[in-house]
Amino acid sequence: MSFSLPGSDLYYLPRDNLSPEKYEEIISPVFAWPKIDSKYIFDDSMHFGFQLINMQERAFNGYTNQLPPHGPQAREKLKNMIYHGEVVMLDGFSGSKGGLFYINEHGELICRDPLAFKFDGAQAVIREYTRSVARRDYSNKGGKPRPTALPERSSGIKQPAPLSTINSKAAGRLLAAGGIYNGNPEGFRQAAQQLGGDAPAGYDQMMSDQAKGLLIAGASVAVV
Repeated sequence: MSFSLPGSDLYYLPRDNLSPEKYEEIISPVFAWPKIDSKYIFDDSMHFGFQLINMQERAFNGYTNQLPPHGPQAREKLKNMIYHGEVVMLDGFSGSKGGLFYINEHGELICRDPLAFKFDGAQAVIREYTRSVARRDYSNKGGKPRPTALPERSSGIKQPAPLSTINSKAAGRLLAAGGIYNGNPEGFRQAAQQLGGDAPAGYDQMMSDQAKGLLIAGASVAVV
């Protein structure tokens, strides 16, 4: 929970001592700010509370004629802090973490898109992460925060179903028939070998003496 801002998903990094493992939940300012702007109203009048910004949640009670908020300065201040990496918003409800920041195997925080922030906002977040790590004891955890569990990425490109079955025995048998019909069995054999998989076996199966005789007879009838 933040001690500087309302809600449970906004944190002022220099003061709130956010846990290092929570940094992987930070979302991009371009997504965070519209959510904040629609959820809160701001007030420029003086306040003496603990909050960094004088703001409160909008009252969604069906009453549409509410007085407009009078906090353009407070609103702009928070927006700048969001884009400069001082204030961050967490997406704790998302199933995937590490979209903007992730922790690598060395315990370092990596930003995927530094241009999401203004100036050196990404570095400001990383500096606060480093300070947060230094304030904690990781002696029983290998001396560093655990890495972000990122989705596994396939090492190869999966072929579409029609292409993945082109090197089957059926393809080899078709090539054998084409080789006999066109009088070029060796050329079609090479084609089967190039396809690989079960294609050469299918080719050899059709080129057995019995099957070859049937194919030749069929081809002769077709010519007549």
